[in-house]
Amino acid sequence: MNAEGKKGAKQSAHFVCTSCHNVERDEPNLSQVDPVAKLAYVVEKRLPFVQGSALYGAVNRTHFYNGDYEKNMVIW
Repeated sequence: MNAEGKKGAKQSAHFVCTSCHNVERDEPNLSQVDPVAKLAYVVEKRLPFVQGSALYGAVNRTHFYNGDYEKNMVIW
């Protein structure tokens, strides 16, 4: 959904958000960044080990990127 609450265009012809981000919690301790602990946690929870931070807890966001994503990936 876009800022007006309407369905927007695809962000990319190649990727969707979940190509790089989990939508479930994927860290055992959200106050620490520890890839080894993250790997053990996602293996135990049977989640994919992806490079992006989880979208878990992200709500009511209107801005995610610094402009580089739009410049390189967005098809308007």
